[in-house]
Parts: sequence; structure tokens; C-alpha cells
Amino acid sequence: MLSYLKALKDNYTVFHLITYEQKKYELSLDEIRELKIQLLNEFNIVWYPMRYTTGRFFLIKKATSALSGINLIRKINQKNPLKLICGMATLAGTFAFMASRLLKIKYCQFTYEPHSLIMMESGKMSATSIRFKIARYFESKIGLQSEYVACTTRHMVDDLRKLGARGKLYRIPTSVDEEVNRFSESARARIRKELGLTSEPLLIYPGKFGGMYRQRETISLLSEWLKLYPTGHVLIITDFDLKQIQAWFREIGTDEHKVHIRGTVPLKLIPEYLSASDLGLIAYENFDSRKYCSPVKTGEFLMCGIPYLVQVGTSEDDEIAEKYGVGAVMPTFDASGLLSCKPQMDQLLGEDKITQRNRCRLAGENYRGKRNALQSMREIFNTC
Repeated sequence: MLSYLKALKDNYTVFHLITYEQKKYELSLDEIRELKIQLLNEFNIVWYPMRYTTGRFFLIKKATSALSGINLIRKINQKNPLKLICGMATLAGTFAFMASRLLKIKYCQFTYEPHSLIMMESGKMSATSIRFKIARYFESKIGLQSEYVACTTRHMVDDLRKLGARGKLYRIPTSVDEEVNRFSESARARIRKELGLTSEPLLIYPGKFGGMYRQRETISLLSEWLKLYPTGHVLIITDFDLKQIQAWFREIGTDEHKVHIRGTVPLKLIPEYLSASDLGLIAYENFDSRKYCSPVKTGEFLMCGIPYLVQVGTSEDDEIAEKYGVGAVMPTFDASGLLSCKPQMDQLLGEDKITQRNRCRLAGENYRGKRNALQSMREIFNTC
């Protein structure tokens, strides 16, 4: 959200940014003070960092966070009357939505998706829990009563319209910066040399394991891909337990020389690893509400010029892959699904790289480009 606000800077608008900061990303007091000054002077952003809470007594902690956030918005509004309140994602969005109703100020929800439903279907939340019921209640209210709703997919826009949403609906998928994410020939040569590769096809999975993302199934699929492409290699970049991933590959007898595993790398280096690859993998769990999700990696793959492998029904990624020829779509996330889309993969892996990169890049700019997202966001702000 911060990157959007920086790009939306003008001479007339002041943004008041409230964030809930996690301890693992904690800044020192001097760093916070310096960043506050920079944001205000360069971008007209007034930053209010608050403490993020989770763990035991979750509902009590979140209720306290909500009250603190709503009270802060009330104080800001007293000093500087607000024209619009915005929320990013579901939980913070709930706090912001409540404040907008209490203060009678127009509300905009960004990255709207049925997060609680996704969490429930992926096994992270029980359908009978109070937490799930509260989240579903507010998600419904936000989607149907907000003046502006920025949905992550066309599927979400269509469903909200059917349910009678009152506000103006926008389709703004998770977008990536066109300038940061781009192909690098030098990075491709350097990283492939580090991996001991020349012309061998490389499939990359820069993602998570668990929750919304598959675990053993991803390992099995990558192993099956190596069987289909005996000269191929796999690259995994993840914050998951690397030893566990290696153990899973050993259990199914995968050639470990074909599997390269890296821990979390700085975000700015991801485009370099993508440049070195020939195909990317999207590995969401097999839940129905994945059609509402908008994986950021899809945009990064395309911007860096590589096609992707995805299961049908994931976001709009399957439709984009087939419409623009920038991916292979599996009917099922297993060996048979992989085999059925081998002709698509063969074509993508055998195609002229420059032609392919240009096509992927163009599709990425149109589908997941930050410029398109900013255009919609400016329209929202200009109407207030």
C-alpha cells in the first residue's frame, strides 16, 4: 500500500497511513523517526505505526487493536477532516470500515476477497469458530455496503454484483512494479552458472508451503515434472524448513542434483532468479475460493518474461495463460494433470526466448501492471 501511496502523490492530498507493525520487522526509534520525516517531506504521508498483536486471546487482542485504530482515526478526523477512509485487506479493513460507519465518511476497501472463506477452506480456520463467523460477517458488510470496493479478480466483482453491492466495484488484481520486475540477461547467465546449468530447462517455485499453499503435493508435482523433462532442474525459494523439503524429495527418490533449494532471499533479488528460470509454478491448495485469490508471483513471472504452470480455477491466471499463451494449465495438480498439459509446456519451453519474453511482459503489464492499478486508484480518490 505504501508503494501505491508514494506513486499517487500530488500537491493537494495528504495521506494518513496507519499500520500494525510486526515485531520481526521492528525498526528502531531512530529509524521510525527518520522514516516519518522522509514520508512527510517527500510524499505528504503522515505515518502512524502501531503494534501488531496475535497469539493467545486473539479476539481480545484484535478488539483492542480495533478500538485503538478507530480512536486514532477519530482524532485525525477532528484535526484534519477526512474525505475518504481506506482499508487494505480484511482485518485492517474491518477496523477502517467500522471507523467509516461511525464517522459517516466514505469508505474504500482495497484487495477485497473472502479471506475468512479462503482461510477456512485451506484449513487455517474452523467454520464453527467465533473468529470465522465474525470475519465472515464483516467481510459481507464491507463488500455490500462500502462506497468503493477494489476486488482482486473478476470473479469477486461478478459475485458482489449478484449479491447486490451498493458501491462502485473495481477489478484491481495484486499488481507488481513494472520497473522493479524485469528480465536481466546478465542475472540469467550468472545464476544459471552458479546452478551449473547451460541450456537445461529450469522450473522455479518461489513460494510458501502450508496453509493456502500445498506441501507434499508440490514436492510430488516437481518430482513428476523432472520425470517428464529428464534434463530439467527445479529451483525452490522459500521460508519453509529447507531440511524438511530435502527429506520429502529423498522419500520419493528424486535426484537431489536436479533440485536447488534456497532460503528467503531479498525481494529485490527475486527478479534475478526469475530471469534465470524458464517456467514458474503457482501452487495454491485445491479450494474453491482460490478463484478469488491473486498470487503476486504471477505478475512477477510475467514481468520477468517467463510463463507459468497453474491449476485450472486459480484466480484469473488460468484464463490469462490460455488467452495470451503465457502459461500451461493443469486440470488437476498431480501427475496426470501435468501430463495432460505437456504439449503446452513443450511449446513454451521450446519457443524462441526473446519472442516469449516480450509476450509475457506485455501480458504482465496489462494483467498485473502497477500503472493500471494506479489509474483505478486515482479515479477513486478523484471522486471524493
